[in-house]
Amino acid sequence: MRSFDTNPADGRTISRRAMLAGFAGLAGLGTVGGNLFGAAPAHANGGTLYNPFSAWQVTGTWLDHLSYSLGGTDYPLAYATGLPAPASGTLRTQGGTGEWAAGWVGSAGRRAILTLDTPVPRQIPRQTGEGAGDLVAVVFQHLSAFSSEGHYYTRQIVGRSGASANQADYGGSIHLHIHGLTAGGSRVDFTKFITGEPIAPVAMVLASGIIALYQVRQGVLYGTNQPAPGGSFHPWVPIGYGAGAIAEPPAMIQIPSGQLGGYALQGGTVVGAGQSVPGGAFSAWEPMGVGGAGIVGRPSVVVSASGRMSLLAAVDNGNVGITRQVAPLSAFGPWAAVGVGAPRASGKPAVITYPNGLQQVFTRTVDSVVMTTKQTTVDGPFGAWSTVGVGGAGLSGDPAVVLSPAGVATVVSATADGTIVYTTQARAGAAFGGWAPVAELRGDLIGSPAVLMTPSGLVVVYSRTLGSIIVGTNQAVPAGSFAPWQEIGRRGGGALSDPAAVMTPLGLLGVYAATAGNAVSGAGQAAPGSSFSAWSVMG
Repeated sequence: MRSFDTNPADGRTISRRAMLAGFAGLAGLGTVGGNLFGAAPAHANGGTLYNPFSAWQVTGTWLDHLSYSLGGTDYPLAYATGLPAPASGTLRTQGGTGEWAAGWVGSAGRRAILTLDTPVPRQIPRQTGEGAGDLVAVVFQHLSAFSSEGHYYTRQIVGRSGASANQADYGGSIHLHIHGLTAGGSRVDFTKFITGEPIAPVAMVLASGIIALYQVRQGVLYGTNQPAPGGSFHPWVPIGYGAGAIAEPPAMIQIPSGQLGGYALQGGTVVGAGQSVPGGAFSAWEPMGVGGAGIVGRPSVVVSASGRMSLLAAVDNGNVGITRQVAPLSAFGPWAAVGVGAPRASGKPAVITYPNGLQQVFTRTVDSVVMTTKQTTVDGPFGAWSTVGVGGAGLSGDPAVVLSPAGVATVVSATADGTIVYTTQARAGAAFGGWAPVAELRGDLIGSPAVLMTPSGLVVVYSRTLGSIIVGTNQAVPAGSFAPWQEIGRRGGGALSDPAAVMTPLGLLGVYAATAGNAVSGAGQAAPGSSFSAWSVMG
């Protein structure tokens, strides 16, 4: 068995399997605490459903539709935005009659119907025009493109938004129309059946060496942290106040002076809350920047060499938007477009900062490729957008980017066919090479991967399978091949979100994911290179 390079911190050699097979215990990463929120709502008599589009403001309500047509809900999704499945089910894009008709259907344009594996009971009482009974199917209208017919798991892409109607690709305005159907073919308001799904946690290592975890629960951000490196996690507490409609994981940061800040997508804008002093209470959630309407993607946050924070997010006009602090610890200025040209951005951008202070931004596009642009001067403008790597079409996951100690960047993403792929530079500053699979082809990996770079320059990747297992792989040597995927931790079934991963200053790895019961569970190392522990609830 080949092994890792010698760990520069302690002189020991870590095997591939030790990095992956995981931890003997959580002594180094926080021991098990109680679940402050108890069990999640039970759905013993039906399935679960989440709303992938809750971050967008509704532009046409159910009652709006009834004033001129049949019921439904409209969201202002940009053209060709990927449509995640709200639940597991079977997709049909042709055939059927009446409300069950799929394919090109009159003023509905391209219509796709996802028949759920398990019917979902109503969560909010009926309103005017709704049918009675459980929701058994979800209908998507005005699509620009269909996904292939067949079975899809929650969050897999079932089509792309558009403006199709009356046999024309642009027969109407650009938006998504969605509604549900009962077993009898009656329309129901999709939003009245949302049971919710745990949202992926955010994990970070603070300057003191402790681990902090964050998760959105019922629209509110909660957090927990260790009191000291290796300690148990505190109970979860709300972060900030005044925001109750956050629907996606936030971007979290600790600035050089020690304060923490959180930034999230809410109703088409980026809101933020932060500490005024290290360890202090978080402020109220407030909109960030000037002119920040039309944000459609999760934000990223980064600190420049001058100490100024920048927020970046995809905008509904296809650009990546950016707002910067006027000075360190000051307010954010106007939002502006990043780079030259519109990349048709989608999802959450990734940002890296090179040793010389220049930053590079990466984004997935609606064309399912990754594009990038780089600063020309520190805190200065960005250059033209260009495609990353060779042969990178079909990407469905947000890019994750890591930088080696030698300044070589590696980009990792997921494809629509269940594979994790990557591309890297041959040397610092060089062009990216061809996209290639991370480890062996599996076909069952979903969502966006978590990626780490070790101090010795090894890329470590974690992903979730369709079977709700977290798996991982790593390079044996810098720029080398990846080991086969292996399950992380013991008793690891039940991961309901993308993984989050950290490496502590002591070289300990920790992996976290949302699990049932409004919980975040994790597995971690007690010593560098030791086995992963069993999965346990954090906080």
